[in-house]
Amino acid sequence: MKRKSILLVVTLLCMASLMAAMAYTSAIVTNGASFIVSNTDDALLAIKAGNHAAAGYTTGSTANELVINWAKGKDGAEFGVQSGSVYTWEDLFNVKNNSEKTVEVSVYVPIDSAKPEPNIGSKVYLKTETSDNWVSVASRHTGAYGTKVVFTLEPGASINIDSKIDTMQRTIAKGEKSFNIVVEAKEVAPVVTPTP
Repeated sequence: MKRKSILLVVTLLCMASLMAAMAYTSAIVTNGASFIVSNTDDALLAIKAGNHAAAGYTTGSTANELVINWAKGKDGAEFGVQSGSVYTWEDLFNVKNNSEKTVEVSVYVPIDSAKPEPNIGSKVYLKTETSDNWVSVASRHTGAYGTKVVFTLEPGASINIDSKIDTMQRTIAKGEKSFNIVVEAKEVAPVVTPTP
């Protein structure tokens, strides 16, 4: 009986050793994956130019990206804006959520993108078409940079963005002022309702 017990224990130890030898410590598994680089108006977070000469797309061998040039007017020619004025563009561009998730979208101007310097000598405002509140996203004062226009988009939903340039400071220097407008989306965390 003792001999059978010892034999059983030895057998079990051998099987455990064999199983441990069959286990692995690392593995690499390759799976197919793909994505498509598309134009900005066809992307998951689609940004589409409004019906203004000021909003258009880059062209070339890469996917088109939205470009805003508030100086453009009739026939796409560049005219500019004068100091001591306020210009408004309704529906300058559109943001659409083509993903399957609800997203919170932020539109803003990062301070490090302003050229030739953060003081652009005027104020740039943005708002959604459904809001009456203009948000200063770029200014002659650096405090406006990073301020965001924030809204939520359900899957398939879109909203137009309006813009306004205020050059009421009459000492604005002539020349080009440029910066980036960032459109950022993050998934809205689903609300979890506790079950009783």
